[in-house]
Amino acid sequence: MIDPPTAEPGSGERKVELDQTVDYAIQLLTEEAHTLGWQRVEFLTAVMDAANNRISALEDERGIEDVPPLKPTEAIYIAGQKFQPENDPHLSSDTSVRADSRPFAIHL
Repeated sequence: MIDPPTAEPGSGERKVELDQTVDYAIQLLTEEAHTLGWQRVEFLTAVMDAANNRISALEDERGIEDVPPLKPTEAIYIAGQKFQPENDPHLSSDTSVRADSRPFAIHL
């Protein structure tokens, strides 16, 4: 499902390549979950929660303290669906929150 990167770390091409790879993987997972009975927004919210938890775990492992907060986007598109974090009651719009309780947004 995921191919290795072909571009050099830090390049714009690598970011585009990774964004496309993640979008495709999320699209496949979202559609499979939907066919099994999960609502798309419910599933994508769980994906964002899981990703946020993984980021927090990595920060704890590395002891990173000065990580800037992630800012929610106005709208993101995942698996072709427009997803607006500010309209989701499960997500906080407080961008001053840091570390493990900060909002998480996927930029695709």
